[in-house]
Amino acid sequence: MPADKDTLLIFYCGGHHCDLSHKSANAALAMGYKKVRVYAEGIPAWKKAGHGTWGNDASGIVEAPKGPSPTISAEDLLKGIADGSLFIVDVRSEREFNAGHIPGAVLIPDGEFYNNMEGVLKQLPTDKKVVFVCATGARSGGAFFALQEEIEDGNYKNEKGVVYLPYNVDCKADGTFEIK
Repeated sequence: MPADKDTLLIFYCGGHHCDLSHKSANAALAMGYKKVRVYAEGIPAWKKAGHGTWGNDASGIVEAPKGPSPTISAEDLLKGIADGSLFIVDVRSEREFNAGHIPGAVLIPDGEFYNNMEGVLKQLPTDKKVVFVCATGARSGGAFFALQEEIEDGNYKNEKGVVYLPYNVDCKADGTFEIK
């Protein structure tokens, strides 16, 4: 978060069906930020309008970090689901998860990565590639980056790797899902 409490903050998430942007905006207001907005249409409309999704000059972050990609492609996710080589962590809310999720996914809401990392680490395997998923890629990316400090500190090791899915995922109650 920017140090300047007068910086305009715009929160967005998966759209009207997702409440993360409203929760985040309320948290920013509680922290004393004065110019807080919610873009309720979410990241799909945000991207379609041509807005960036990785930092800005006010945040001091102007481009994504260099190095190996922290993401997985939709094709590789589907292949890993089919062959059972992935451990899929759904970081959405319990309400969203219960409404529909990728079959075999485990629910660990993204807030746990900030409030109970010790508990999260106990749930993550070390023998399968871990993939974080959500509705838009925003929360899954947040969980991925929150885990990076634990990896850097040696508190979690996984030779198979940890990645996140940076795409929109629409999960149905019948276990079907579409990656957009």
